[in-house]
Amino acid sequence: MRLRKFRVRAYRCIHDSGEITVGDLAAFVGRNESGKTTILQALTLLNRDEIVSELDLCDEMDDELKNEIRLAEGEFDLNQHERDLIKEKFPSLPEIKKIKLVRTNRRPDVQYEFEDIELSEDESQGINSWENFSRQILGFFDTIPNHLRIQIDTKFFEGPVPKNQETFDSGMAEFSNQFHVIAIQEPKVIEEWEKIYENPENQFSNLLSGESIKTALENFIASDLHPRFVYFSDYKKIYGNINLNEFLREERGERADSIEYIEEFDKAETVRNLFYLAELDMKELDEVKESPSQCIKLLNAASNRLTKKLNPAW
Repeated sequence: MRLRKFRVRAYRCIHDSGEITVGDLAAFVGRNESGKTTILQALTLLNRDEIVSELDLCDEMDDELKNEIRLAEGEFDLNQHERDLIKEKFPSLPEIKKIKLVRTNRRPDVQYEFEDIELSEDESQGINSWENFSRQILGFFDTIPNHLRIQIDTKFFEGPVPKNQETFDSGMAEFSNQFHVIAIQEPKVIEEWEKIYENPENQFSNLLSGESIKTALENFIASDLHPRFVYFSDYKKIYGNINLNEFLREERGERADSIEYIEEFDKAETVRNLFYLAELDMKELDEVKESPSQCIKLLNAASNRLTKKLNPAW
């Protein structure tokens, strides 16, 4: 996904940047203290998990900010792989080549706009989503004998979308085992359950999230395609080896007084940005530090993600 145009309004000292066009490589030229850094930093507002602070709003535009304002908006071209992914998940939609991301001062989440494509917001039973899958399961329970139904714990299917494949697989396996025990005297019921359980379409990787086409598409982009912006400033050095314990102390604000420590970690934001691009969670890494195999697996996955994101730009 490549940024092609963006605009910033009412962000810190910027009233309105106007529309800025971006190529594969762009140079931002201007006098010192003219707002170049602020405009670039505003792009981080398009990150999915970014929170807009009241301090980031331009205090000279109080009247305008009484209404909803687009603080940052960016237009992106999708590459062929991304287009194919969307087409695979949403075959009924026309090809989507461009997406606009918008962050306003009123809504907590980034909004998506899809060129001139009309997307239905009506509930759709045809979407292969977690919501429809759960509804199918709960509907199946309504068809089985009552003495079985009252023993079934449906909490897993009444909850939110599982966070990942592992959570989904373990939840499904645990429920299936319990169901077999409960329905052991009813082979026909078990046979019907197995048809649902073993259906390839009901695998986690194939399930979307959302009850309408529009919501499902937005959720898919948010989880699989949403770009990540980081701002790198003058960072002096990036060390090949990082002492994670010292870095964590820096994150907690526990700075040492030594010159060496300050020299090495005064640019901790650079390291933090790399972790962000690699989608590497320090807490998760800390949890597996006693398991070399899990630690290596986690770091390799993060390394591959970082390489995949930086190589095209490099």
